[in-house]
Amino acid sequence: MTTHQAQPASAVVAFRPLVGAERAVEITDEQLHGRRCIGCGTDHHLVDAGHVFTPTGEAPLGWPVRSCARCMATG
Repeated sequence: MTTHQAQPASAVVAFRPLVGAERAVEITDEQLHGRRCIGCGTDHHLVDAGHVFTPTGEAPLGWPVRSCARCMATG
């Protein structure tokens, strides 16, 4: 019997980093809520990295996101 691990749900959002151009990224709920790195998904040594914006009926909703030092250095 083969077992499958459930993959976390993800969404494509607009990411506006502290430095650099806005780009579309695919993130999980944990990344959206700042509990995991916006780049690699780790939960170690996170710092503020900018905001992502999710679409709503009227205006996009902004969420502060975090990044690990390694992903922050690579942009």
